[in-house]
Amino acid sequence: MQLNNLFKQAIENKTRQICIYFLLFILPFLTWELAMNQFIGAKVFLLIVLYGIANGLLFGLLGMLLSMLWQPLSKLYTALFFIAAYPLFLVVFLCKWVLKIPFSVLVLNTLFDATFAEVFEFVSSHASLKIVFIAFLMLIAIVGVLYYFIKIVENFSRISRPQKTAISIGIALFYGGCIWQNDLLYTKNMFNEVKTAYKDYQAEKDFLKHGSYDYLSNIQQVKSYKLSSDTTSKVFVLVIGESHSRNHASLYGYARNTNPLLTKRKDELFIFDDVISPAATTVRSLQKVLSFATLKQPELLYSQPSLLDIFNNIGYKTWWISNQQVSGQHDTWSKLYAQKATEKCFINTTNSWLNYSFDENIIPYFEAALKDKAKNKLIVLHLIGSHERADKRYTEKFNTFTETTNLPTASANLPADNKNYINFYDNSVRYNDFVLATLIAKLEATNQKACFLYLSDHGEEVCEKTDYHGHIDGATSTYMFEIPLLLWMSPSYNKAEFLKKNPQITHRPFQTDQLLSSILDLTNVRTEQYDSTKSLFSPYFIPSKRYINFCDYDSIRNVNLLSNSSLHL
Repeated sequence: MQLNNLFKQAIENKTRQICIYFLLFILPFLTWELAMNQFIGAKVFLLIVLYGIANGLLFGLLGMLLSMLWQPLSKLYTALFFIAAYPLFLVVFLCKWVLKIPFSVLVLNTLFDATFAEVFEFVSSHASLKIVFIAFLMLIAIVGVLYYFIKIVENFSRISRPQKTAISIGIALFYGGCIWQNDLLYTKNMFNEVKTAYKDYQAEKDFLKHGSYDYLSNIQQVKSYKLSSDTTSKVFVLVIGESHSRNHASLYGYARNTNPLLTKRKDELFIFDDVISPAATTVRSLQKVLSFATLKQPELLYSQPSLLDIFNNIGYKTWWISNQQVSGQHDTWSKLYAQKATEKCFINTTNSWLNYSFDENIIPYFEAALKDKAKNKLIVLHLIGSHERADKRYTEKFNTFTETTNLPTASANLPADNKNYINFYDNSVRYNDFVLATLIAKLEATNQKACFLYLSDHGEEVCEKTDYHGHIDGATSTYMFEIPLLLWMSPSYNKAEFLKKNPQITHRPFQTDQLLSSILDLTNVRTEQYDSTKSLFSPYFIPSKRYINFCDYDSIRNVNLLSNSSLHL
């Protein structure tokens, strides 16, 4: 009751009434700008604040002008503004200051491209009681503020027309001055940015729905040829993992033994230790991993042949065998790529958060492909790996790590739930070790000329620096991009001798948006698009600058290494 009286007093005073009215318009815009931008000096910070204030004042001014024409119209406008703006305010607040992840246009893609089961897993992994409580309080506060906002509009009759005119002129001059200072202001607000993001997303979805047939059947003629005159049968296996961070692999020095079986084969493996993904989500990464598209030239995705186009063209029989969930005919790029394969199989058809398909279920399908009579084979296996929720990615037999007192990467004050998640994740990596070792053994047993290449689509942050675990595009966490890349070859494989004589290449800095040239090099296949300077396995390889969300990866990593080392001094 006392709180109600305070609000009444606030809105009955004309000056307070005007201030509260415009403050409630400014708040979501200002929050958006502070969350969406990095502060680089006082001048930039001031400009960001001006963006938020100016846009809030402009939208508030429209409401005030409408009240001069017809008050019910002004009330409707105010209500619609709240319905549109404050949910965005709530989302960006939760992303930036609760989940500790930056909100970006890529967040929309991440959410829209995921299946319902993936969204459920993400929410269940991150929606702690604290977050739910904060979101609930903010929602209640927003509803309450909307009620008093409408009350203020009802009291606009107390403000004289000359006062409203003076306020309008003042805001117009202020907004005009801001535009004069920076002419991007009129497009720099959250409504325009969300609209642009949605238009870009919808354009891609329209391509997947209507243009995918042309992409599948009418892509430019692939001019490719085999360099080798070898007539023996060959098998190339590409295994794409999921959310596998090399920072949790004992093959890369992690303190826990998460790779017991692959470690036994260590002398047979080429372990590349400086590889990162082009994106932190599956769709964005595979668009470049399986095509000639790169971070610098993403448009090549739509005009150049993909991995399967090339191998189909030279007479290989191709397989796409996936344990990833899909929910529609054209809704994911991975399924669009799969349509190009001679044989395609999605074994995880439950699409339910209550049912989980383990990666070992892929092994019988792999064995069947190996027994096929085709002379040359390309087999792509797409695993579910360590995708959230990690505790659902391994069988009970692999529940190895349960201790929470001496975790290799956790700080002492890390919440218990996060410590448990590190155990879940490490168990999923150990299970992945079993799956990979089994696949290699099956391939080896065929006694064919064979090559086995494994990499993850992207990495994962597992509470290394904060209490956050997961991956999302728009972030600049190096952990979300640092991935393993492993290569096994039969002794007779054409590249085996060169790699054994040049073991130093396993330390080459590499980003997997250049993987297709590398695969062509391994298989002795050439196309017009092949570039030996981009092949990880070529003697002519030239390292390229690597980026994570437009930021220099190596600069960020060096800062992280410095900060991490200072913690142990």
